[in-house]
Amino acid sequence: MYLHRVAFFFSAPPGGPPDLRAYDQERPASYIMDVVQNGHWICQRDFQNDISSKPPLYTWLAALTTIPLGRICRFSIYFPNALAVLITAVIIFFAGRRLFGQSTGCIAALFYMISAPGLKQLCLARTDPLFSLLVALTGVLAYRAWILQKVWT
Repeated sequence: MYLHRVAFFFSAPPGGPPDLRAYDQERPASYIMDVVQNGHWICQRDFQNDISSKPPLYTWLAALTTIPLGRICRFSIYFPNALAVLITAVIIFFAGRRLFGQSTGCIAALFYMISAPGLKQLCLARTDPLFSLLVALTGVLAYRAWILQKVWT
């Protein structure tokens, strides 16, 4: 019911820096270009021919977004991040709703999205949103296993 309000944050254009060289965004963009142009799906290199220092999940998702568009653009770079932030907010919403009620879950999800880290994850082409998503998912699964007294792995 409250999730349709979350879509507001994704309808506005990202407010990140206009230049991809700011905040070390050129490296993820160059990894994406290496996958799309050179087919290096396993081991990507940046514009200085250095091997990627980050896990390739973000690069793969952004490349899969770039390929159907035919070119790299801000949408293809930021879409995996926006999707990861949205899924993290949904996890927070459902966990909060289950433990504290629907309005509290919605407020927690919205606070996550409008917090400084949440907005930064939306506006920068980095691997941080996917890391946050996996940490949130792991936390919820660990909590669930603890409550049910089962092995969570």
